[in-house]
Parts: sequence; C-alpha cells; structure tokens
Amino acid sequence: MKYLVRQGDEKLRSDGVLCVALAHNEQRILPDFLAHYRSLGSISFLIVDDSSTDGTADILRSQPDVSLFRPAPGTTFASHMQVWRSSLLDQYATNRWCLLPDIDEHFVYSGMEYRDLSCFIEDLEKEGSNAVFAIMIDMYDDRPLAEHEYGGGGCMADSFPYFDGPAARPHGYFLVKRNRRSLLQYPTPLYQAHGGIRHRVFFSSGHPWEPVTTRLIQRQCQISQVWPSSRNITLQSSVLRKAMRRTGFGSPNIAKIPFVKWPGGARFKRAVHLIDRQLQLSRELTVLLHFPFARGLDGFKYISTRGAHSGSARIHRDMLEDPDRWNSSPILPDSCRYTSSGGILKLFDNSDQPERTSLRSHSRST
Repeated sequence: MKYLVRQGDEKLRSDGVLCVALAHNEQRILPDFLAHYRSLGSISFLIVDDSSTDGTADILRSQPDVSLFRPAPGTTFASHMQVWRSSLLDQYATNRWCLLPDIDEHFVYSGMEYRDLSCFIEDLEKEGSNAVFAIMIDMYDDRPLAEHEYGGGGCMADSFPYFDGPAARPHGYFLVKRNRRSLLQYPTPLYQAHGGIRHRVFFSSGHPWEPVTTRLIQRQCQISQVWPSSRNITLQSSVLRKAMRRTGFGSPNIAKIPFVKWPGGARFKRAVHLIDRQLQLSRELTVLLHFPFARGLDGFKYISTRGAHSGSARIHRDMLEDPDRWNSSPILPDSCRYTSSGGILKLFDNSDQPERTSLRSHSRST
C-alpha cells in the first residue's frame, strides 16, 4: 500500500467482521475498546498507529487479532487519514462487513448482549441494507468535566455512565437535512445530527435568534426515531438554515456510518460521517457510546494543539474558550444512565415509556 506500512504479520480471520481504526496515544482506553468489540463476535482488527509515544503500538503489536500498520513516511493524519482508512478497506474489506469506530467509540445495536454480529448482519441483509446509521452519544460522569480522566482498567461505560436523553432544545438531539451541494458529492447519509452534552454545554449560544431556531427545530426536526428515514423529519426551510447560521450553528455532527458492507473504491469525507456512495441504510437503530472527555482536560488540550481532527480541531478549540464550563458537573436531574443496549435504544425509539434511571432515584456509588 502506498500510504501505509504493515508492522509484523497479518492476523486476519477468513470469516467474521473487520474492525478498522486509527490510533494515537490510546494506551489507557485500548484494552476496553478491544474487549468491547471482541464481545460482539468473530472479529479481526486493522489498526493504524499514528506515531504514538505512550506504548499504544506495543499493546497493539502483542494482540493475537490485530494487524498493525504505521503511516508511510511523508504522510500525516491531518492530510491522509481518509486514504489510510480507505486503503485498508480496499485492500482487505471489499464486499465484507466492517466496523469503523474511533478508539473512543463503542458501537451499540439492539440485543447485542445476546445477538452477535453474524446474526445482526443476517438481519441487515434480509432487509436489503448495506450500511448502518448511528448517533454518537457523548458519555459523562457526575463530576467536573476537567476531572473526566479515565484511569484505565474496568469498563469505560462504568466510569462515564451518563448521557443526555431525548429532550426539548437546547437539550436532546435533532436531525438536519444536509444541503444539496454536499449531497451531490457525498450522498449518504441524508441527514446530519446534533445534540448531547457537547452541544448543550458548549454550543447553546443564547443568541437572539435562538428562540426562532428552537421553534423551527421542534416543528421540523424532532426525533421520534433516530434513523434517517423517519417520516417525522421534513425538509428544512431556508428560514431554519438561516436561523442556524445566525445562532453559531457550530456543534459537531454526531451522525456516523460506523458499520458498512464496504463497496470497493468508496471514500469517506475524512471521518466516517459522509460517504461518496448511495448506500441503503438500515432501519435498525444504533448508537456509538462516545467518550470525548476520557483523556481529561490536558488530553483535550493536546488534541486541540495537535490539530489532527477535522477542521484543524476547531471544535476542540471552541470548547476550550470558556474554562468555567469545565469546572462544574454536566449532570442534569434527568440525565440517563447506561445499563444495556435495550435501555439506551428504547429511549430513542419512543414507542412506549422508556427505561431510564433518573438521578432523582439514583445515588452514584463511590
């Protein structure tokens, strides 16, 4: 491959799912990442270590099911992350089902505790789907965000067990139809998504246009089912788009395509938010448990300084502008606690009364 160099042997199973990921200084969270995905069924990992300095490469090299790669000389994450991922997929995964998470993301689908990936794939193919749409659910704990550092050992979902459930704006989640120019180049998915703790804490601006945006979103973007074919999602008007721009509509897009039967030659737009193929997305609801604060405040500052993420880490820099927001707990009285795939997915299904654990009736153990 032009952009990557393999380190050691290929450790690929002939069957099962491939998990393709990019890593940089992930020593603390790697063990739980590997454990989570191994628990889903037969899996092989293809991981690019991007110049880690903390022992990440040594951990990956020692794993029996991880094929390790490093960037070719002259390539960088900022310029080549897209081709690193697509090169691996084209080389090893054409017409195979693949997971495409970041190291701080855990894929969750309905019944994963008893329905392994092979059964999940059977169900997807029965409905004629070749990809899955997911919402990133940011996880947190009842302590100041500046103290949200994962020490390693144990399950990350136990260290950061809470998340924002569906609610009225500025809380909750909403879908926005992507603009026509973007859809012509990257036709899947039709919608982008916003919401969760990062949107609530760092991007709810209080701008005078905010009430207008809120009313329009409540009328046109409410989520009763968080998959893109939801009939309750209508085309956004030009007024809504203008209102969003006026209110500093800069929160991260939390919609992703983390599970796909790879069509050879396809390309993502940097991360796996958008793809340049028309894919048939499943009506199965899935989420990614996302742990954006697991590296602590210093780790968050490092990511911003490194400038490796989309938009030169603009979102990370914006989140660091107001230190006061990092010095208090993000918990709400109605914050939800993760217990199982069924518990979290039922919240977004909205078919009947959701299972939730409110802080009003829960006391965090020490």
